Amino acid sequence: MTWATDRLPIVLPPLPGESLDSWIEAYARRLRTSSTGLLRFLGLPGIAARRLVFRLEEGDLKALARLADADASELDRMTLRSVARSDLLPQLPQSGDETAPVWRHLGRHSRFCPHCLADNGGRWPLAWRLPFSFACQQHQCLLVDHCPGCRDRPQLFTNQQLGRSTSGAHCMRLVLRDGRKTACRHDLTQTPAQPLPPDGTALASQQHLGALVQTGSPALHHLYFLSRRCLRSLMLSPRTEPEAVRLALRECNGGLLPDSPHDLADAGRLAIGTTLAIWASDTASTTGKAVFEWLIRTDQAHRLNVSATNLSIDQRLLSWGRASPEIVSRVIADADQDLPLDTRLRYRSAAHPRRPDLTDADIRKRADKIPAALWPSWTLRLLPNTRIDPRTVDGFRRGCRSKLLLAGAKSQHHPWAQPSNRLIIKMAFRRVIASPEHETAIVSCLTQLASHLDDEGSPIDYGRRRHLFTSESITLNLDEYTQLCRRQGWARGGTGRIHMLRWMLLSFLLGTHADLPPRNIHARDEFRYQVPPLMRGFLLEQAATNLAAHRIDEPVLWEPPTEWCDWTDWPGAAPEQISDSDFDTLIADRTSAEETAAALGLTTEHVRLYCDATGTTQPPPRAASPGLGRRRPRRGMLDPGFLRTAHSSGTLNQSLIARTADCSLSTVQNALEEAGIPATPRPEPLSLRITREELEQAYLHRRLSIPDIAEQFGLDRHRLNLLAKKWGIEIRPNSATSNPFALLPDAPALSASMAAISNVRNCVERLRRLVRLPGQRNLCAAARSLGTLPATLTHQLHALEKAAGIQLIERTSPLAATPAGTALVHEAEHLLNLLDAAQSSVT
Repeated sequence: MTWATDRLPIVLPPLPGESLDSWIEAYARRLRTSSTGLLRFLGLPGIAARRLVFRLEEGDLKALARLADADASELDRMTLRSVARSDLLPQLPQSGDETAPVWRHLGRHSRFCPHCLADNGGRWPLAWRLPFSFACQQHQCLLVDHCPGCRDRPQLFTNQQLGRSTSGAHCMRLVLRDGRKTACRHDLTQTPAQPLPPDGTALASQQHLGALVQTGSPALHHLYFLSRRCLRSLMLSPRTEPEAVRLALRECNGGLLPDSPHDLADAGRLAIGTTLAIWASDTASTTGKAVFEWLIRTDQAHRLNVSATNLSIDQRLLSWGRASPEIVSRVIADADQDLPLDTRLRYRSAAHPRRPDLTDADIRKRADKIPAALWPSWTLRLLPNTRIDPRTVDGFRRGCRSKLLLAGAKSQHHPWAQPSNRLIIKMAFRRVIASPEHETAIVSCLTQLASHLDDEGSPIDYGRRRHLFTSESITLNLDEYTQLCRRQGWARGGTGRIHMLRWMLLSFLLGTHADLPPRNIHARDEFRYQVPPLMRGFLLEQAATNLAAHRIDEPVLWEPPTEWCDWTDWPGAAPEQISDSDFDTLIADRTSAEETAAALGLTTEHVRLYCDATGTTQPPPRAASPGLGRRRPRRGMLDPGFLRTAHSSGTLNQSLIARTADCSLSTVQNALEEAGIPATPRPEPLSLRITREELEQAYLHRRLSIPDIAEQFGLDRHRLNLLAKKWGIEIRPNSATSNPFALLPDAPALSASMAAISNVRNCVERLRRLVRLPGQRNLCAAARSLGTLPATLTHQLHALEKAAGIQLIERTSPLAATPAGTALVHEAEHLLNLLDAAQSSVT
């Protein structure tokens, strides 16, 4: 038969959803030719019609569309390549392999609905080839897998001349009959099909799968995994399935168990497995939870003959390695209550469960985003409302910080996540965690905080702050603090108050309480509650100044927002649950922290944490009314009469009174103020009465002593000594001894050796003895001549030689000066003569 070369003589449009090979075979039957002859005319020689279901190249598609007067895109949708493009089938068969890693598509074979074949004249839809098609929605029955005639998958078409075969509804598989291979030719429209209830679960499951196919949803992959796992569970544990599983069995298989735990090629097994898989995928329904839990328990019982509580998380996940992340998450969530706390955090089982996937570098980045202890508001939420020692609370906060670094970490050991006092933190967690529900709240909260920190970050780089700021490196402006105290009428306080202010300043910068000795913890906690709001604001300004000094543009304080965690049943109290008005009313009456906590139904530590989180603290006491005075008069050395007498006599010594009365210096100053005794005026700065140049000239060059300089300028020698140290002038060890020759008129310049000797104690007397030593028989004779002891003379000579750094007298008989000593003896004689002449003129 010959046709025109531009198009086929008859137009046969494909049916909706028909496969390409079925359409080619129908076209060939309509033209009374073979599919091979038709394809040869279409310019596609060497391609079998049964292979067209897989793919057709773009050029061949266009040629086929032009000759058959059809749309090329419509023809492409009639092949399995369109399904593979949507990631529903991982791969098409290559080199004769028809088994994909997951769903097994049928390829050249097909399931079929006998009623549909009878209605459409033997035309085969593409959907019957898909691995997830098992029911006919139109005729409400299961699809048939095998031809009753040859009891094998039906072969749809043949490449030979059709001859008397007029329908595509016959099985064309070659079978052996009477020693000859011949086509089966069984009429497939007469095959019985198992009916399904119209409102049953199987048809609903097929409809659900169809919707997933239309949208190209990747959920088909984990449905396949769950389908096989459901069939496997039925085979392993046939009498433990939930009632919903039995319902699916009765509907799809007459209540009989499938004969293979793995193969989904049969429509009945596929219907059962898919129905159960869809149920197990439903995390919201009770049926879905029951089916999935049945799958987990069956798997655990099969692998290890132990209870579920004895299985580690790795053992539980051993057989779920190829499952989708969603399924793995549900397995981890199911194991949540049976896992240790650290493992729950690493697998995030209480919130967002999944396998640990964060490297050491990821955890290091998170460590820089969080302070060394959990933020106050989140500690307030997680701390149970029971009385707990403050040191235990500190350990709990630091432990929460280290646990926060475990969330999602591949490794459980990080040097920056392991605190040095791990034993204290472990004991603190044991004392704080009161119930499994409390532990779940902690795990869920820390997991969600860690997830948001990784995704959204933190505006504060705590790692940099820990590197920059220490108790020695922070700066507190004491002048501004003093001015604030004067403006508000507060006592400035002593060293203890300054130490506490520096502690709070460092705590603001580091985002956590700085370390304090145990004896100071009570004072620290009281200060957290009683620090005036203005003082807190001053410290925040000082913290901002310290940050600006290092060119850091960050907020001083920050905490993760409340919406980062969806937990609501807190073991403690959320800040938003505490009434601000009630709290302000209580602290306005200057109630203690214990009384405020009792009135609010909280613990004292919750009240202090609330102050840390919100900045609301106790206001300062009101100034006393004029004339109110003290309720108890002061006695002893603090009695106003005694203080007035001591002031008028000039014997008032505040430090002595404080030591004698066993009180602080501020208490003595308050007593003086109450007695109406004016404060001692602040002395005039020494820098106004002596300049640095004058002090250096007198002390360094003229080598006068500090007391002599103080007497010369009319200054206090102790304050002058402090001023010299402040100006960086090095103080001599014997700074109280002056150069006796410095005050001589027209004093000559001294040699280096004489300048060193001039600051030796009693240097004039010793020099007079030195100049008389040369010519003496020995030191003993010289001592008798000078009227002193030989040991004393020997000691004084050694002291002069040590100061000069040279030997002055040769120990010979008679004694003789060394060359250097001769020059120094002559210089000493000259200076002594000048000194004697000066003293004679004064007399």
